[in-house]
Amino acid sequence: MQHFRGTPFFSKAEHRMFRLKRFPRILISFYIIGYIFAFFALFYQTKWVFAVITFASSALLNVLNVMSDEYRSTKYFIRAKKLIDKGQLDVAADAIVTAARIMPNEDILVQINATVKKNPQHYGKTAALLEQRFKEFDSPFLRFVASSFYYSVHDLGKARDVMIDVPYADLTIKATRLLGSVLYELGDYAKAIRVFTPFDPQRNPANEDELAILYGIAICHIARKESRKAVEFLTRIKAKSPKFGNAENLIKQLNEEPASTST
Repeated sequence: MQHFRGTPFFSKAEHRMFRLKRFPRILISFYIIGYIFAFFALFYQTKWVFAVITFASSALLNVLNVMSDEYRSTKYFIRAKKLIDKGQLDVAADAIVTAARIMPNEDILVQINATVKKNPQHYGKTAALLEQRFKEFDSPFLRFVASSFYYSVHDLGKARDVMIDVPYADLTIKATRLLGSVLYELGDYAKAIRVFTPFDPQRNPANEDELAILYGIAICHIARKESRKAVEFLTRIKAKSPKFGNAENLIKQLNEEPASTST
């Protein structure tokens, strides 16, 4: 079992200092509106005190946002994407490692993978460069990044191999979605089910990630000709979102199959 270890990004002294992991997103709207109010209040002499207080409060919230780990990590990821598009892959890989050291920022990774890629082949090459950096810094999240880049160029074998050493307990639901999908596409349905199962909510799904987990288990059962089990999971999906993965129509099709094919 792989043990993940890397050089600490922050010194012990810095760790003792105040650190904000994530800045509440609703407060971003507050300080933007505050800047606007402060600007217009300056045109009214009787509102100058209000303008100064509002501007100072907004500036403080802005600074806290910029200091947050999420903001700093996002900044490096966005820079890395631009560098990948330009073909500066070594520098991009370093920027991704820096971002991963700051925090495992899955939201920005999902956004980057969802965007149109100018040079898709660059992502596979960047993934290979990230693998070379595992000796310097290794983490489940960094492997998730590399695996997702391999997956984007449909290099399923490498996408699997990068993630396969990550203990199931260290997988997040988004990383599990990726690994399970890779195993499914490789035809390893039994292993895909084992990967997906720890994130089965054991109730109706509450969000898109949980819907995807149940759907992944369902289509694995379909591939294994286990129609009844597939219907059980698809029914839970239907209860939350009938159109997700065409669940409603799949249930109808599976229920119409001859009894001999349903197990």
